[in-house]
Amino acid sequence: MKVLETFELERGLVVAVAPLSRLPTTQRLEARITRDDGTVIKTTAYKERLLIRDPKLLRDGEEAFLLHGMTKANVPVGSEIIIEIAPAALAKALSANHADKYRALGWTLKYEFRAQGDDEPYEYVFEWQLPGEPVRPS
Repeated sequence: MKVLETFELERGLVVAVAPLSRLPTTQRLEARITRDDGTVIKTTAYKERLLIRDPKLLRDGEEAFLLHGMTKANVPVGSEIIIEIAPAALAKALSANHADKYRALGWTLKYEFRAQGDDEPYEYVFEWQLPGEPVRPS
């Protein structure tokens, strides 16, 4: 895809691209931007749905993506961009204390495993669903 236009919003940088994709609107995506000088930048992206409502901003055959932590200087118009579904960032905790540390950092609990007849889980699986790189407890 080619970056056709950029818009700086309070939420981050939005890029208009073509052609249309079948990427989901509710899932964290991974963007790889290749600038004209060959520099490659990676960031988290989300399909932007609000700009679709304003026909002055996007033309037929274009769609928009919100890029986390980027500015117009990072992503010049004309850059090539590859956007794919980001692999899930998962983490495992083996104690309630360690699980609490993941929760405090913003991780989402996906599964708890319990031994039969035991109320206390012995393993917790978390997923990072926030923008940017996962933050892990020290």
